[in-house]
Amino acid sequence: MSEAEENSEENPEETDEGGETSLKNSVAFHVLDELARDGEIPMQQMEILKDRYGRQHECVLQIYENEKKFLSTAKELNTKLMAEKIKMEKALLEAEDNQNQVNARRVKIRELDKQLEAALDDEATYDLKAQELEAQHRELVEQIAAKKAAEQAAFRPLVENMESTLHLQKEEIAQLNITKKEKEAQKDADLERVAQLRDDLETTHVINMEQHERELNKIKNEPGRVKKQVEKFETVLKSMKAADDIVQEDLKKTDARTEELIKKRKKVEDQRSKATLRVQLMKDSVVSVNDEYSEIQRKLERLRNTSADLLAKKVGIDMETRIVSEDIRHGLDEKTKKEQQLERQKRDYRRKEMAVKELRHQIPPLIARKKELDEEIQLKTEDNKKQILLLDEIQNEVDVFIGAFLKQESVEKEKKEELSSLHQGLQDLRQDLANLKRQNSDWGKHLRFVEQAHGKLVRDLQNATVLSKEVWDNVQMKQLEEFDLRKKLAEVTERQKEFCAAYEVVKNERNKYVALIQAASQKLSEMRERFKVLGNEIEILRLESAGKDKTITETQQQTKKQRAVRDAYRLELTRILHKINQANENVELYVLEIDQLNALINTLEREITVAKQKFEDAVCQRNQTGIQLIDRNDELCILWEKSNVQELLLKKGEMAIQQKMENLRSCRIDLAALNRRMVSMNRSIQDTAQYTEKVLILKDQLRGVKRQSDALSAELENPSSKVRKWRFLGEGQVTDPDKDTLMAKRQWLEERLNAKEEQLLEKELIVEEVTALSEKLRVQAIDGRQATLKMSQRVNAFQAKMKEVTRQMMATVSELSMYQATSMKLSEEANLLRDAAAEARARLRENQPPTATAEEELQKLVQLEAQRAADQERAKARMQEEVILHSNVTRTTAEPRVNAYIPEGAYGLPKAYGKHTPFMPQAGGATMRHIRNPNPKPVEI
Repeated sequence: MSEAEENSEENPEETDEGGETSLKNSVAFHVLDELARDGEIPMQQMEILKDRYGRQHECVLQIYENEKKFLSTAKELNTKLMAEKIKMEKALLEAEDNQNQVNARRVKIRELDKQLEAALDDEATYDLKAQELEAQHRELVEQIAAKKAAEQAAFRPLVENMESTLHLQKEEIAQLNITKKEKEAQKDADLERVAQLRDDLETTHVINMEQHERELNKIKNEPGRVKKQVEKFETVLKSMKAADDIVQEDLKKTDARTEELIKKRKKVEDQRSKATLRVQLMKDSVVSVNDEYSEIQRKLERLRNTSADLLAKKVGIDMETRIVSEDIRHGLDEKTKKEQQLERQKRDYRRKEMAVKELRHQIPPLIARKKELDEEIQLKTEDNKKQILLLDEIQNEVDVFIGAFLKQESVEKEKKEELSSLHQGLQDLRQDLANLKRQNSDWGKHLRFVEQAHGKLVRDLQNATVLSKEVWDNVQMKQLEEFDLRKKLAEVTERQKEFCAAYEVVKNERNKYVALIQAASQKLSEMRERFKVLGNEIEILRLESAGKDKTITETQQQTKKQRAVRDAYRLELTRILHKINQANENVELYVLEIDQLNALINTLEREITVAKQKFEDAVCQRNQTGIQLIDRNDELCILWEKSNVQELLLKKGEMAIQQKMENLRSCRIDLAALNRRMVSMNRSIQDTAQYTEKVLILKDQLRGVKRQSDALSAELENPSSKVRKWRFLGEGQVTDPDKDTLMAKRQWLEERLNAKEEQLLEKELIVEEVTALSEKLRVQAIDGRQATLKMSQRVNAFQAKMKEVTRQMMATVSELSMYQATSMKLSEEANLLRDAAAEARARLRENQPPTATAEEELQKLVQLEAQRAADQERAKARMQEEVILHSNVTRTTAEPRVNAYIPEGAYGLPKAYGKHTPFMPQAGGATMRHIRNPNPKPVEI
């Protein structure tokens, strides 16, 4: 098949789109015409085949057109898809930024909430601690007052001794730790030196230069490639960092303004807190005045009820004696506990001393062992140096011998024998050196094993000593606990005896009271008759008292209501005045804040406009950088492909070099084997002189043959040589082509030219299609500018959202400032409480009262407790009297009659009157108003 046919079959897309000239000039049509002319195919079949070929040709052209259209549409869709992806990425980035800002604000709010909760919890804990400290203070004040002098005299020298001993122990432990660290550092340095020496010894024998050269060849081109990539990424990073720095500066400015506003808010809150403190002080002064008034009333009641208090003193004194005895017992228990603690500390000190001594005993053998190891290492290093020097000398000698061997071929046998012996000696020396290395490693392993065993034995011994000491300490502790339990048992037995004696006393008193009860029952039987007489009077008095009680309760309720109304009016008045003042202050503050906020809003709006412009510029820069990045990425992909191809070529070259090196090594091995065989053959041959003569003759013959071959090759290369064979082609043998063949060849060349012109036309058509597509894309780009309106609307929406977010941020900032002010106030109060507690602890350590007013407060508390106890005792006495008096009679509010008197004696106990009770006249009742005063008549004599 000709070249035109091949072009038509292989490149059907390069023909004209449906042109009849191209079909008529095609190879298939020519073949069909020739077949029809020859008569092999009828004309109808030829037309049918031409029609089919034309249809197939049109289908092929249609297919290629469709493929071109599909490619263009695919490109358009790809461009659209990329644009949509960029839009989506922009929207996602904006949404992520907004979400990150919201999350950051939420995190800040949560942190502030946590801080506020922590502050509230701290406040609650401080309140609880203050209450607990007050309770502990109340409980310990009585104990401190009783034990102060004794404990100061007894425990001060012990505490001073303990502190001095502890200080000395701490100093000794610190010194021991320092020495231990120094020894460990020295040991680590020595071990590192040994390891370095070993590594140097190993590296001198193990270094392989060929591998390093290969790695160097592999890595040669990587720094340049990495440097280019780094420079590209650095340019992109610099542009992004510049935009980020601008945004960060704007954020810092806004943060500084918010901090200024927060400081102003703090000042206002501090002034407000001071005002509230003044009000609280005024309220506290009012409460103190009321408390003083109530205390005066209570004193009056105490003076009235002194007689009842005197009766309860005996029981109180007994209780106090018991409390004092219990306090003494508690003090003794605490003393024993402190003595036990002192003994424990002494034992710990002894343990530490023993441990220090053991460590000191362990240090000398370790130092000696270290010296031995250092000496051994020095010896080994010297031996290694000697061996290396010997090896160098031997190698030099070998090189000298080899050079002499190459120069002096006449003395081959002796030198080769010497060389083989030297090689053998060198191998023996290397084996000896390897054996020495093995022995060195074996001895090192053995030494490590011995050191580990020694350390294990030392640790076992230390653990055993510690366990024995702990067991002995536990035994001593058990003995002390047994002694304490025995003391407690003795105290319990003594208390049991005291309780038995008290039980006997109570039993005797009960018998006395039983006798008194019998006498009282007799008196009661006598008094019942009198009570019956007085029952009617009591009922009358009850009615009167009930009426008076009602009137009194009504008047009291009215007075209470009036007082409550008066207090409520006063409170409302004060609240209204306070609210008015606060409202005026708030109005002034709000006016100032409104002005400040308006100024802030104006500045922020200006900054937002500036930020908007910066944002738009940054978006444009980002888009440009994105396009540049895509282009650079494409370039990088191309460069990576080229680098991969070059790397493959390099790898292939390296593999070939390695193969050549291996072949060379195998050739060297073969050459060495041949040399060895030659040496062995020379040794086995006896008549060497004859063979040497033959070798010389053969070498001369070989030189002659080489000269002859060189001459023949030169003759062959010379074209004018007589030896070279050539023949002359005459006129009858070679002829030029005739006119018909030349015309056919010209026609063939014209056809090829026509085919090339057709291809050129097709290319022009493709260019026109591409220009049309580019015009369409340009129109689409112009239309796409209209989409910027939607984008601007979206930007406006985002700006509105940003404004809302900023307003919310301002609100949250104001709330946070309030919370921060409250937290600062609470922290100040907590700090004051901490300082007061620390000052109180320091004063207690100096055996002083915790505060200047502590004694007064203590006296007040003692008085209040005594008053409460007295009130409780009085209430109990009243209840007992009411139970005794009104056990058989109905309850009355009348003044009780006197039934006993206090005789002049030592005890001051009441004694019953008996039958001769003093007369107590009755008060005038309601029936007295109908009786007239008697009018005595004169006596007539």
